[in-house]
Amino acid sequence: MGNIASIKNASVTDVGTFVANLDEALAPYSANFVNNRIDGYLLHNKDDQELHETLVDISIKTRLHRKRLISELRKLEDKEVCGRALGAHPTTGKFHPAIHIPTYFLAVNNPPLIPFCSFIVVSI
Repeated sequence: MGNIASIKNASVTDVGTFVANLDEALAPYSANFVNNRIDGYLLHNKDDQELHETLVDISIKTRLHRKRLISELRKLEDKEVCGRALGAHPTTGKFHPAIHIPTYFLAVNNPPLIPFCSFIVVSI
């Protein structure tokens, strides 16, 4: 995936680069995002139905491609939420030096992701 640490703060160029780096089938849609000035803030504030409609509006005609793009965007949001829950900086996605993440884990997860993040429970 692209190097977006925070989808909410991603520029039009960041989103275009993210889409271009997904894979060969989705890369051509990068121009659709850039030409229509789709930035991360716009994508971040939409539910799946609204995202689907936006992708149709910007001429992503293949249903499977729309589903894949929505899935990839949701994965990026999940990474962002997990990172924040574990203390990652909100715009860079980097962890504070005081947070110890094993070197072997960083080698295979860059930026670092915590595989058990979905099990974090927050009490209010």
